[in-house]
Amino acid sequence: MFFQRLKTPGLGHNSYVLACGDGLAVVIDPRRDVDDYLRLARENHLTIAYVLETHRQEDFEFGSRTLAQMTGARIVGGNHTLFGEMDVKLADKQELKVGSTRFIAVEFVDVGWAILVVLLDLDCPRLTHPRCVSARRKRRYL
Repeated sequence: MFFQRLKTPGLGHNSYVLACGDGLAVVIDPRRDVDDYLRLARENHLTIAYVLETHRQEDFEFGSRTLAQMTGARIVGGNHTLFGEMDVKLADKQELKVGSTRFIAVEFVDVGWAILVVLLDLDCPRLTHPRCVSARRKRRYL
């Protein structure tokens, strides 16, 4: 299994590349400069199939659209209107299967808030409960 966290210098931003089996990968919350994601995918013989946005970002621009245009990946986000335009909108408890990995959406929406928590369930006999790989603190978007 391949899992890589990338920190954005000078910002409180983390993004992730996760190999999901069958040579497929998901990039979670990519920054605007997508070169590192493309390099990691190439070096690890992975195809970026999905770009997942866990929340709206008002401090800087996500690289989701650029990454999707360069790789053919589909952009995934929450079902709430605050997530804006997505190729795939996951409702609460809806699942997305990528390779041998299952993502389960848990959407938290409050007045002016929209956070998508992603539970990760790997096809692994030792894993009895999904693991939370991305949970964001509430941020106000009004």
